[in-house]
Amino acid sequence: MRSSRLLLVFVSLMGMLMSSVFPGRTSVKAAASNTSIYVQLMEVNSGLSQPLAITNAGDGSGRLFIVERAGRIRVVKNGALLSTPFLDIHTIVNSASGEQGLLALAFHPNYENNGQFYTVHVASDNSLVLSRFIRSQNNPDQADPSSRTTLLVIPHPTNTNHNGSTLTFGPDGYLYWSTGDGGGAGDTSNNAQNLTVLLGKILRIDVNSGSPYSIPSSNPFYNSPTPGIRKEIWAYGLRNPWRISFDRQTNDLYIADVGQSTREEIDFQSAGSAGGQNYGWRVMEGSLCYNPSTNCNKSGKTLPVTEYDHTLGCSVTGGYVYRGTAYSALKGTYFYGDYCSGRLFGLKKDPSTGWQSVQLLDTSYNISTFGEDEFGEVYLADYAGGKIYQLASTTFADVPVTHPYYRDIETLYANGLTAGCSTNPLKYCPDQVMNRAQTAVFTLRSNFGNGYTPPIAQHIFQDDWSKGPWAEPWAEEMYNNSFSAGCLASPLRFCPWDQIPREQAVIFVLHLKYGGSYTPPPAIGTVFADMTDVNYYATAWAEQAYQDNLIPDCGTSGLKPLFCPSSPVSRGLAAYMIVRAKNLTNP
Repeated sequence: MRSSRLLLVFVSLMGMLMSSVFPGRTSVKAAASNTSIYVQLMEVNSGLSQPLAITNAGDGSGRLFIVERAGRIRVVKNGALLSTPFLDIHTIVNSASGEQGLLALAFHPNYENNGQFYTVHVASDNSLVLSRFIRSQNNPDQADPSSRTTLLVIPHPTNTNHNGSTLTFGPDGYLYWSTGDGGGAGDTSNNAQNLTVLLGKILRIDVNSGSPYSIPSSNPFYNSPTPGIRKEIWAYGLRNPWRISFDRQTNDLYIADVGQSTREEIDFQSAGSAGGQNYGWRVMEGSLCYNPSTNCNKSGKTLPVTEYDHTLGCSVTGGYVYRGTAYSALKGTYFYGDYCSGRLFGLKKDPSTGWQSVQLLDTSYNISTFGEDEFGEVYLADYAGGKIYQLASTTFADVPVTHPYYRDIETLYANGLTAGCSTNPLKYCPDQVMNRAQTAVFTLRSNFGNGYTPPIAQHIFQDDWSKGPWAEPWAEEMYNNSFSAGCLASPLRFCPWDQIPREQAVIFVLHLKYGGSYTPPPAIGTVFADMTDVNYYATAWAEQAYQDNLIPDCGTSGLKPLFCPSSPVSRGLAAYMIVRAKNLTNP
């Protein structure tokens, strides 16, 4: 499944069905289960060069900040990528090797007031450098490159790879920094298990006190009597943690650690942890002994909550737990991906069955990073393509989030007023033209509730109901509740199988809004370019429905909107009209 702009897959995020390989852990399965939630990726920005990080400033500006590997930070403002970088330090950044460059960015929790932000870059001697910068006093979309202060330098002398590096402020206000084990194969220096070096670790420091920082006394090794132990260490035993993140709702910490040749893993640290976890490397690779011929002691190791082997990818990229408001179906899911294969995964903890992980998409992208905006919406970057995509979802397979009536259809479904037009997969048929019988069902259920069923038909209409006897009682109740007078008075007919044009639909929707006895004010004949006859039966209804925002125009002619009275109403437009007539919201 490949697409340059929109990806869609049938997948379950609620009650994902997985086979547990180890107690309390899962391996990722490539097949999705059969429920009606679809995950999509929407392209939101392009024109970037090797994006490695996405974040926001938390200052209410709504901007996204994107790190480019060569040493630039770009700004997305009001949806547009600004041409001038926020920060350009490419002259001091060593990006000669593929895993080197400007790697991380975090804004101070009080950035709106103090203007401070932090970066990690690789220096000319391959060391990892943590720096603090200040934004420009003259332009909020630019930083002051001369304001750089070096806080911490970690030697990385032997190899160019495994630099790790995520910067994030935790819920406790401290700065967390993930580092790789120093590179090479198998961590031959055993850095990840060595508490006297800062490689292969998660560090926790206080940038609000000390010079240039202080170490929180609550760090797990702060009071260790062992000589040489680095008190900055919060957790250890990591190979190349490529992106860590806190769940903004629960404060739990998720860690994606790139494996050697067998396993890619997601580690988990619950909120309120005292730190000090040993995530196993190089003794363990995921849940497996890295070198089974040696003594593999699993005691004291915190093993991953999920993992996958290299049939599904070769380099995990950690993401975020979705806590946004735009796509309720995604809530509570931790999203992560694989750089090599482009696969996107979702992880949740089920109270009864434990951790569940499932493959969501198989893309053509090099997923290099994820990010959150201020509202909790989640994004990912395609490293090779230089593009940013936003994660989205929809209930129906045939209603992408780009559809003009997407929000209305989702709202209609959330209120139980539609079950779609087909199942397995669930579809809505948004562009299918409505007939009068279908309109009767939509109208009555919208008015009386989603559990409404009409009484048995009394056969008042002289129509042929053989195409669908189900429609007759609905038509009669439309008539009995004054929503419709039928299509012919003598003999009385409903015309159930006729397409419903816009000029008839506005009568239904105004009755739905104001009641069956409603009559609109007299027409003025100057609202629409194509409905100027004030004596025509539908003109007043069209003008009032348009004024009430119950129906959009169908175009313009000169300076006036068009109504297109004879154009048929689609199922998507019907959702638009019902949602507004009944003031429906998406729970």
